[in-house]
Amino acid sequence: MNPTMLFDPLPKIETPRCVIRPATCDDLQLIETAVEDPKFPRRLPLSEMHRQGSLSKWLARMCHPGGTGTSLLWSVDLRSGDICIGQIGLSARQEVGDWALSFWIAPRLWGNSLSSEVVAALLEKAFLQDKVTQVWAATAVWNKPSIALLLRLGFLQLAGARVGYVVDDEPQEVLEFVLPKRVWVNRAKKGA
Repeated sequence: MNPTMLFDPLPKIETPRCVIRPATCDDLQLIETAVEDPKFPRRLPLSEMHRQGSLSKWLARMCHPGGTGTSLLWSVDLRSGDICIGQIGLSARQEVGDWALSFWIAPRLWGNSLSSEVVAALLEKAFLQDKVTQVWAATAVWNKPSIALLLRLGFLQLAGARVGYVVDDEPQEVLEFVLPKRVWVNRAKKGA
């Protein structure tokens, strides 16, 4: 196993309603369909990549089997048969043991707590790995559902808003969160 890899191979994770499986380039059309939904936020990098025509290159890079294991991407399928209804990823940050979380679910499935189910399942799997000491996340200040989800799962908010990324030449303010492994483990012991 490559010492920089978190998982080798990337695991399939099952939840009551979902199967979280390694993303493939075959997911592109379904990702494009989700991003083209009028409810999908245009102020997200995934949406901008689609508008600029670089989504397929990004997906190919993320799915490349010869990668270092420092950027990991899964697609989310419903057990009912719908495939690639969202994605979730982990990327290594500069500090050893510090990983960044990203996730999205297709707008047609918002309000069903699928994001919570998927994120909790990935966190559980990640925190079983010695190479994960904490998970970091950032979300746009306007993305209230994602902020609520992170807080519900035990993430701790860091300092106030800051510019986190730029979409269509417009800076987007984000809030940053961190979930130390010890906090996750303590919550799991308490059954939270």
